[in-house]
Amino acid sequence: EQNTQLTISGTGFAGYMPMNLKIGGYTFPINPITSAQGVFSATVTVPGIAPGTHVVQVNDNIDTASTFFVIKAAAPTVASALATVADELVRVWGYFAGEWQMYDPADEVGSDLDNLTPGRGYWVKVSEDCTLIYGGFSYELTAGWNNIGWR
Repeated sequence: EQNTQLTISGTGFAGYMPMNLKIGGYTFPINPITSAQGVFSATVTVPGIAPGTHVVQVNDNIDTASTFFVIKAAAPTVASALATVADELVRVWGYFAGEWQMYDPADEVGSDLDNLTPGRGYWVKVSEDCTLIYGGFSYELTAGWNNIGWR
C-alpha cells in the first residue's frame, strides 16, 4: 500500500493556537500550533480512505476553513491486473519507446514492468489455456505466448 504525504497549511488564524486537521471523517492525531501571525503548516500521511473528493477542514476552535482534496485510485499493478490468470501466468513482456520491459511473477525484484497501459501491446505467456478478465474486457489466452492489445 502506498502512503501519500499531504501538506496542509493556512493563514489568518489566531496566533499560538493548536489546529485541528481533518480529511473526510478522519481527524489527524497532530495539532500544529499557529505562529504569532496565525500561520501554520503540517505534513501528514493521508489515511487509507476511498478514492474520490474529500473535504479537508482545519480549525483553531475559533475559525474554520475548508477545501477539497481529490484522492485518485492508484494505477493497478501488473499483478493485480492479471490476477484472474495468476495461477497460469509465466511472464509478460512489453515494448514501448525503444525499450523492453518484463514482469515475472516469480521474480518481483527483477521485474521492471510496473503497469499495463491501455493502447499498448503485450506478450503474455501462460502455462495453459485460460481467460484473462479485467476492466470489463476478457482475453482468451492459449498455452504459450499471446500477443494482446491492452484496453
